[in-house]
Amino acid sequence: MRAEATLGHVAGWGRGPHRHLARVLLAAGLGALLVAWGGCGGGGGDAFKLPPAPTAGEVLPAAAPGPALAAAGLDLAAESAGDAGWRRLEAGGEIRTALVTAADGWTWSGEVPAEGRLHVGVAAPAEIWPQAERRAGRLEVTVTARPAGGGEEVSARAVLAGPTRDEVGAGEEGAGEEGETGAWHDLELDLSAFAGRRVEVSARAAVSDVAVSDVAASDVTVSDAAVSDVAAPAPVVAWSPISLAAPFSAATGEAAGDGVAATPEPRRPNVLFIVVDTLRADHLGAYGYHRDTSPRIDELLAGRGVVLEQAWAQAPWTLPSAVSYFTGRYPGEILSGHDLRTEFAIPAAVPSLAERFRRLGYRTAGFYANPTLHAGNGFARGFESFYTPPPTPASLALHGDTVTERALPWLRSHGGEPFFLYLHYLDPHDPYTAPVVEATGRTPFDPGYGGAVDGTWPHALFSGDRELPDPERDLEHLVALYDSEVAYVDGEIGRLLDALPEAVLADTLVVLTSDHGEELLDHGWWKHGITVYEEQLRVPLILRWDGRLPAGARVRRPVELVDLVPTLLAAARVGNDGGARDSASDSASDRASDGALDGVDLLPSLTGADPAGRAAGFAQHLSSGPARVAVRLGEWKLALFDRRSGAVPDAGMARRLYRVSMGRLARVELYHLGRDPGEHRNVADQHPRLVERLAPLALRQLDAQGRPGLRVAAGAVPRGARLTGEVRFQAPPEGWESDFLAPADEVALEGDRLRFDLVGEGWPKGLRVLGDTGGVEEVRLRLAGAEVAPARVSLGGRPWAGDPVAAAALVAEGWPPAAALSPGSSAPLLVVWRPDTVARTAVPGGDEAARETERRLRALGYIQ
Repeated sequence: MRAEATLGHVAGWGRGPHRHLARVLLAAGLGALLVAWGGCGGGGGDAFKLPPAPTAGEVLPAAAPGPALAAAGLDLAAESAGDAGWRRLEAGGEIRTALVTAADGWTWSGEVPAEGRLHVGVAAPAEIWPQAERRAGRLEVTVTARPAGGGEEVSARAVLAGPTRDEVGAGEEGAGEEGETGAWHDLELDLSAFAGRRVEVSARAAVSDVAVSDVAASDVTVSDAAVSDVAAPAPVVAWSPISLAAPFSAATGEAAGDGVAATPEPRRPNVLFIVVDTLRADHLGAYGYHRDTSPRIDELLAGRGVVLEQAWAQAPWTLPSAVSYFTGRYPGEILSGHDLRTEFAIPAAVPSLAERFRRLGYRTAGFYANPTLHAGNGFARGFESFYTPPPTPASLALHGDTVTERALPWLRSHGGEPFFLYLHYLDPHDPYTAPVVEATGRTPFDPGYGGAVDGTWPHALFSGDRELPDPERDLEHLVALYDSEVAYVDGEIGRLLDALPEAVLADTLVVLTSDHGEELLDHGWWKHGITVYEEQLRVPLILRWDGRLPAGARVRRPVELVDLVPTLLAAARVGNDGGARDSASDSASDRASDGALDGVDLLPSLTGADPAGRAAGFAQHLSSGPARVAVRLGEWKLALFDRRSGAVPDAGMARRLYRVSMGRLARVELYHLGRDPGEHRNVADQHPRLVERLAPLALRQLDAQGRPGLRVAAGAVPRGARLTGEVRFQAPPEGWESDFLAPADEVALEGDRLRFDLVGEGWPKGLRVLGDTGGVEEVRLRLAGAEVAPARVSLGGRPWAGDPVAAAALVAEGWPPAAALSPGSSAPLLVVWRPDTVARTAVPGGDEAARETERRLRALGYIQ
C-alpha cells in the first residue's frame, strides 16, 4: 500500500511564482499539513542533518562529501558517487550550500526518532543543468520512505521543470502544479508513525526528454570558484537540506511532554533578527500610534520584551543602514570609496554579523525582500541559505509572505541547533499596495476615499514627476495606505512567531527593527534617503528574550542600530548560567575585531545593570548631493547641511532632489526632541553654545571616514569676528571642498595660495584642500583686521613657529587638536592638519560588485 504526498500550493500559504515552497499534503493518518513543533521532544532514532554544521572559521563545508555523508548514514547511488560534492548554488534567487548528485540521488536506512520529520530541499539550478537542456525536458524528484519490514510507504514529489498540472495528474488529491523553473522546493515528510522503526529512504530524480549523459561537463559551472571542476557525467540535482529529526528536539531545551525548558548545560540562544524596511517607529501601537496597525508586534514583542523608544538608524536609506547593523561600524568609515551611491558593500576584511554567528557554530540563513541587498555587495556572506529577489520594480511589490514562507521550512529543518535567522520584510516600502488593498481596491483605514491617488504614486511624487490633486485629502489617503502595509507585515510577523512553540521562543532572542523610516511629507517631501529628520532616522527597536530581558519594559535612552552587533554577540556568548561562555569556534580574529566596533553592548542598559547608555549618536545621509549629518546628545539634536558643497548633481532625478533640498534645509538646525519631537522649531540661533558643543562631534565623526584633503578650519574665533588670511603651500592644490562653510565665508585658490575670509561661529567649520600640496611654506593671519602671531596658528596639532612645515608634520592623530576648541588668549585661531589616512579595505567583487549595485538601483528607479 502506498500513500503519496505531492508538491503543491495550498490555500492560505500564498500565491504567485515566488510562493514556491513545498507544502506536502501528508497521507491520511500521518498528521496535519502544518507539523506541530513542540510537545514530544526527541528520543532515540538516527537523526541527521546535512549540510553539516560549520567548524571553526568555516563558511562552506569541504568539497568532498564523504565524511559528512558517512556520519549521517547516506549512501550515494553508483552514478552519483564519483562526482558528488558540496556546492554553493543559486536557484530562484536563493543561494544554498547543497549536495550535488546525479539523478540517481541517494539512499538512507535507519531508525526514525520520535516525532521524526524528514526535510529535503531540492533544485536543478542553471549552474548544474544548462538552461537550454532544461527547457527541453523536465525533472521529477521523488523522496520515498519505506518501512524496512514492509508496510505503507510515504513519499513526496517535486516537479522542477516542464510539466503542466494536468501532466502530473490534476485529478489526484493533492496533485502538484508546474514547478517554478530553477527554484528550490522544500519537501517535508512526517515519519512519526514509524518512530522507533527502521525505514529505508530513497531520493532520486527522473529526467524525461533529455538524457543526463547528454549534458557535457563543459556546460557545467558552479558559483564558488574554490570548488573543483565537475567532471562528466554531470551531476544534475542539488539537495539542501537533507535532515531527519524531531521538531525542535531536546537540544532546544524542551523536555518531553511538558514543554518546560530544561537544558542540561548552558546553551547559546537562537537569534531571530527581523528588519521591516521603511517602518517608522511612530506608526506602531507600541510607540503610541492612534491606529491599530501592530497588534501582533505589540502583544508578542513589545508586551513580552523591551521597547527602545529612541533608536536611530545610521542612514536614512537601506544600503548604508544595513552596512552599519551588519558590521557594528558607522558605514562611512568602512565603505569602499567616495562615490557612495554606487560603492556600498561590506568590505572583505570586515566580518559581517552572519559570518560571526557562523563562526560561533550557529546555523545561519538570511531571507531578504529588498533586492538592493545582494550577494555581490557582501550581504550573503556567512549565510548557509540566502535569498534576495531580482532587481525589478515588480520585486518592490512582493509581499511579506515571500519571506515568511521561506523562513518556516528552514526553521523546521534546522530545529534543535542554535540558529541565526535574518528576515528582511519589504512592506511598507512603496508601493503602498497591501494585499487587502490589492483585493478590494481600498484600505480599511480610509474606506471612503474617492480620489485618484493610489499606493503606486509615492515614487513619482518623490522624483517630482507627479503632484497631489488634493494635497490634504490625498496625503491622508497615502498615510492610510502606508498603515495598511504596516498592518499586513504585522500579521506576517505574528504568523512567524506563532509557528514557534513557547519552548523555542524561550530560547530565542528576537530583535525587531527597521533600516529607516519614511517622510510622508512631514518636512515637505516623500519617501526617504535625503534628510536626517526623525521620521527617517528614528526606527522601532524591540528585543524579546524571555527570562533575560524584562517583559514590558521601556528604555528612553538613545541607542543606535550600530549597537546591535556588539549586543547580539554578547548574547551569543552568554550561556544559560548567565556567565560569559567562549567557544572554540569563536575565532580570534573576530574577537580582535570587536575592539573596532563603533556600537556598544546594550544588554547592561536593557537589564538595568548599567543605565548610562551611549553618550552620543551619529547619522548621515550618504547619498548624492551635499553632505547631511546629524548628531544627538541626550534630547538635543543638531543637523548640518553643507549648502556650499561642490557636490551638485548635474541632471535627472538627483538634480531635482538637490533643488528640493536646497529649498527646505537650513545649514544649521538644532532641535530639542523632548519638546519638539516633530522638529518644527529650529532653535540654533537661540542656543549657539549648544551648536558649538555638538558640531565638533559631527565633524570629528566625518573625519574618521578618511575623506581626502588637508583640513583648514576656523579655531577659537569669537562669534561674529572675521578671520582673514592666506596659506601658501609647497605645491599648488588641485582644488578645495567646503566643510559646512557659511554663506558669508569667502575662499579663493590662486596657484599655491589659499585665501580666505571666515566669519567666526564658535565651531571649526572650514574646508578641505585637495591634492598633493606638500608642506606649508607660510601662513598670514588677521583677526578683525589685526595681525595674528604665528603661535595662534596650529599646524598638525602644534603651535606654528613661523618656519616652513613639512607635509609629514601636518598629520595629526586626533581631531581636532584639543587646543583648537579651548577658549582663551592662546587658543589657535586657525587649525591646519591632515588626519591619519584610513586604510580602505577591499570589497568582494570590486568594480563588478559596484556596477551590480548601481544596476539594481537604476532598475528600481533610485538613480537615473
